[in-house]
Amino acid sequence: MLWNDDGRFIIVVNPDLPKARRLFTVAHELGHFLMHRFYQPTFFCTRLKGQVDQKER
Repeated sequence: MLWNDDGRFIIVVNPDLPKARRLFTVAHELGHFLMHRFYQPTFFCTRLKGQVDQKER
């Protein structure tokens, strides 16, 4: 997830994921930061009934 802690953005990654998935997640959340940080303060990657949220796609 990408979290805004009073103007300081923090990327949180599950340490139990494989290294390649952790690196992908950091890059993905960095993309959210660069593209959307002024519109939405916090981002969670969620799945609804096994499908990725349309915003994530």
